[in-house]
Amino acid sequence: MSEKEATRAIHDAATAGWITIGLDVILTLIYATGAGFAHISLLNWLHFPLMIGLIWSLKQRSRFAAVVLLAYYFTTKMVLWVDEKAFIGIPIALLFGYFFWRGVRGVYALTRESSAALIA
Repeated sequence: MSEKEATRAIHDAATAGWITIGLDVILTLIYATGAGFAHISLLNWLHFPLMIGLIWSLKQRSRFAAVVLLAYYFTTKMVLWVDEKAFIGIPIALLFGYFFWRGVRGVYALTRESSAALIA
């Protein structure tokens, strides 16, 4: 993966992350209209700053953040699917997962490239 492709992959992963946050905020607000904000779990409120931190760290080319973002995204989706016993949204989750995976590959490619430049 070239530097340009890797940078683009990281940018696309970050964009997918922002879209995910936006959709989660909308769905949380829709859920809150029926039961009220008091019925939304604390973990749901912690989800937003965690995602923002992971996306920011991904943009800073953190390998740890890239891997955690990918794992966290799929873990939260699986928990939601199992808890709700509704497996809707799998194609969309796979699409976002693809972009997060490309972000992981991009960060590792840039890290490998910069390490090679330091050694040479």
